[in-house]
Amino acid sequence: MASKRMSKIFPSFWWMLCSILTGAIFVGVVYKMQSHPMMFGMSPAEAYLSVASFAGILLCGVGMLGERVFRMRRDHIQLSEQVLDSQVAAERAREEAERLAFYDPLTDLPNRRLLLDRLQQAFTDAQGSRQWGAAIVLDLDHFKPINDIHGHAAGDDLLRAVGQRLASGLRRRDTVGRYGGDEFVILLENMGSSREVATRAAERVAQKARALVSRTVTLSGGPASISASLGIALFPVPDQANALEVLRQADIALSRSRELGCDGTCVFESSMALELRQRRAFDYPLRGALERQEFFLYLQAKNDVHGQVKGAEVLLRWEHPELGRVAPEIFIPLAEESGAILALGEWVLRQSCILLAQTAHLGVEYSLSVNVSPRQLRQSGFIAMIQNILQETGAPAFRLTLEVTEGQFLSNIDHVIAVLRELRDMGVRISIDDFGTGYSCLFYLQKLPLDEIKIDQSFIQSAPNDPSCAVLVDAILAITRQFGLDVVAEGVESQAQLAFLVDRGCTRFQGYYFGHPQPVVEFLATLDSTRESHFGDRQRLAAIETLAHGREPADNTDGPR
Repeated sequence: MASKRMSKIFPSFWWMLCSILTGAIFVGVVYKMQSHPMMFGMSPAEAYLSVASFAGILLCGVGMLGERVFRMRRDHIQLSEQVLDSQVAAERAREEAERLAFYDPLTDLPNRRLLLDRLQQAFTDAQGSRQWGAAIVLDLDHFKPINDIHGHAAGDDLLRAVGQRLASGLRRRDTVGRYGGDEFVILLENMGSSREVATRAAERVAQKARALVSRTVTLSGGPASISASLGIALFPVPDQANALEVLRQADIALSRSRELGCDGTCVFESSMALELRQRRAFDYPLRGALERQEFFLYLQAKNDVHGQVKGAEVLLRWEHPELGRVAPEIFIPLAEESGAILALGEWVLRQSCILLAQTAHLGVEYSLSVNVSPRQLRQSGFIAMIQNILQETGAPAFRLTLEVTEGQFLSNIDHVIAVLRELRDMGVRISIDDFGTGYSCLFYLQKLPLDEIKIDQSFIQSAPNDPSCAVLVDAILAITRQFGLDVVAEGVESQAQLAFLVDRGCTRFQGYYFGHPQPVVEFLATLDSTRESHFGDRQRLAAIETLAHGREPADNTDGPR
């Protein structure tokens, strides 16, 4: 704008200046010629003509010079403006590059790079000041089903909403960033010189963060509820080398929080790292364990009010020749992570069906429940595999119950419903395991093709002394009666728990009060005190013993052909 105004002012100015100078010279020459008319050796007319010519030439020259000066000035102004514009653009580009390098484009929070920089600086400062700090890793529970059900755009809206809530709801001095995916990190500094004080302060912040996240959020597909699991790692401690180690410990605490149940918080302890290392130590031995026939089936009875065995749940045990017995809570998660659970799950299903066929052939009638993992349920060809196993073994389908957990319904529920309906059409029974600990709702009971509900042991063990748990158990029993579903109470360990359940009309029980899990042959022996009446045939007993050790019966047994 300034250059445009100058372009209007400068020509008039220069031409006016030139006119004044020319007029002054002309007046001076005329005055001189009037005073001395013959001074220049020409007549007055010639003198006037000469002066006019000279004035015109001078006027043109001065005008051209002025125009040239004006153009140079204008070009200089334009060049200066271009330089200034380029500097502003460069500064904006630099700021944008810095923002993209250090801030998450979706939530506008510090990204992983900036978080690590700040955490490393805070870690170094804490070592020198002896002030405790903490890193809190927050991971949204069941975020993938939100994407599957509502779409990725809704998932992005949820991440933005969570980021805004955390950034505005926590203290300004705390750093909140998005570490990646649906994982956020909260960095706390200068929390005191006492570990106990710092731990309590970090837990309060974590509790507030959980409360901020758990509020209902409105997405494009409608309102959605979300929760979060958190892991806390304090710093500095002797076994921490840098910021990455702090985050690794927070991740371990987060994993423990998830193991204990979603929507919780856990503080890292050194024993957790040891347990994780021990768990990872079984990763390599797990490979090939099935081929080496190191797995065995155990059975835990399901009893009626009179203690009679009405069925059993199939449990898997791993006996390593050097490591000894490996707990299921160690090798099952490893099998899930590695994908080995598919082959392992198929083996358990096949062995269970062979066992059902063998015992039915011997005149023993009872049902077996087999747990199905989420990966198995999503596996293509899962239905065909079950159908082939039933046909090959000759096992009665109505005596096979597949147990699924509530969390499996959150991921692609339409697919889950379709799979379970096909299985039920084949005669297989369907049961929900650990009912009440996940996202229980009447929708499952109404839409899913269910036969049985298993009430989680946490409610059973607390119900006799906890009125709130008692109310929940009463509600579950009342609802399942309305839907005509069988109910099994898990984790019954005392007479008081059994009496509580019997008073409320529960008829099926499972737990240590009735017996611990047993190897197959020992379990079958408990079905009949005479044992020989059903299993006196040594050849048949050998076949069942073979099953208990995870091997197919020999061709000369009386098992199903």
